Amino acid sequence: MPDNKDLLMESYSQFQWSLSECGKYEINEMIRRKVDYLNKVHGLERDDILHHLFENYVSKKHYQKHDPAKTKLSTFIAHYTNWSLINLIRSYDTLEKNYREIFFENGPQDPSNGRNRCSLSHLEEIGHEGVVDRITPEDTYNGKELWNLMQDFFDEDDLLVILGFRDREAEAERLSVDYYTYCKRLNRKVSAFKSLLTELGYL
Repeated sequence: MPDNKDLLMESYSQFQWSLSECGKYEINEMIRRKVDYLNKVHGLERDDILHHLFENYVSKKHYQKHDPAKTKLSTFIAHYTNWSLINLIRSYDTLEKNYREIFFENGPQDPSNGRNRCSLSHLEEIGHEGVVDRITPEDTYNGKELWNLMQDFFDEDDLLVILGFRDREAEAERLSVDYYTYCKRLNRKVSAFKSLLTELGYL
């Protein structure tokens, strides 16, 4: 599905632009006010909003509503973003009105911390089934294509955490954000990426 891939990647870039501070049109000002409200009232960062909107856009195939003969993708995404933000605000306002969040001082530890690791050579020594290299040229090609998608979607710091080269707790501290807030934000990104992979036929 090469056409879908190109459209979705371009759509993601347009979402980033729509949620930025760069636009000077009235629609951009409307979006800015909504993003500011979500941040101040509900604590949502711009990155959280971006991945929420994109995941919804992909999972519900809303990109299929875009007609390039009638409007540019950038215009379509800007208006889609504005209306989606209205729905997001309603959802969070409703949750705020009906539920009270309870925080635990000593919450469960993230499973990625302190997990046991062992080398490939050690697994081969003990005869672990499936460790023998059976990678085909097609596997290699698909792996490279998937890696390129990951690099396009995630920034370098997130990739290092996802791949286990950097600790989540250390990354949250580096960014000066709450650990659970960081984990929630990263999980949203991963969830949005899974939606993209599903749409492209990887999952």
